[in-house]
Amino acid sequence: NYTLQEILIFIFGFLGTIVIGEILYYFLADKSLKTRTIPLKVITVIIVVLEIIKQIRELVVGYNLFAIPLHFCSLFVFLYPLACFSKGRFKGYAQTTATIFSLMVGIAYIFNPKLIIQDAGQTFFSRFGSFHTVVFHMLVYAYAVFSLFLNVYEAKIGRDMLVVCVSISIYWVIAIVASYSIGVNFNNVLKSGFPPFETFRQTYGNLPYLILIIPLFIMYGLANVYLYHLLNGLVNKRFYAKKRSNKKEEASY
Repeated sequence: NYTLQEILIFIFGFLGTIVIGEILYYFLADKSLKTRTIPLKVITVIIVVLEIIKQIRELVVGYNLFAIPLHFCSLFVFLYPLACFSKGRFKGYAQTTATIFSLMVGIAYIFNPKLIIQDAGQTFFSRFGSFHTVVFHMLVYAYAVFSLFLNVYEAKIGRDMLVVCVSISIYWVIAIVASYSIGVNFNNVLKSGFPPFETFRQTYGNLPYLILIIPLFIMYGLANVYLYHLLNGLVNKRFYAKKRSNKKEEASY
């Protein structure tokens, strides 16, 4: 069940992001790639600043190991700066991972917000932790939406599937080692927040549980690669149509 406050926050965040994406498209679609990436760089700076504030606050009040940025959603603190500010081939890999991972979180957030942020929407205005959780994940959703609207990253399905497979696999290794080493439940390694999976884990044990959820997680990532590829194709058509229209208008003067 969702409270009225949660519903209003989700609706405003979801629809507001789409509206802002349309506005950015209108003003930036015919600009250079460097200009079109500015909104993503702004998101990157905000996310990094929010995380720094969170970490400082944790150190002041008494550090909770759960605040260590090794959760799947915490990866964006590292991925976004690499995607926006690094160079060369590594930048391409970081862009692929950051964009597809953002879409993965965004899709999950749209269909089941509480799976991602739990009850943070209820105390959004009264607790910094809840404010951070909601805003952080909304910005991740916005990163995926703006990447599409501004056509800043061209999908190549074969390459992207390979990159996402490798990136997800590396992350799972890190999450499993960290979870068992310090006893923190990174990415549901130790127990699941999804009742059917948790029932499976309690019935059959952690190893069968991990053998089940890791391939499913990778499959979800690959499905998002395919989805982004389809959406990117539609955006490309829209972009080229707008550019042709602008050229015709310039020629008529």
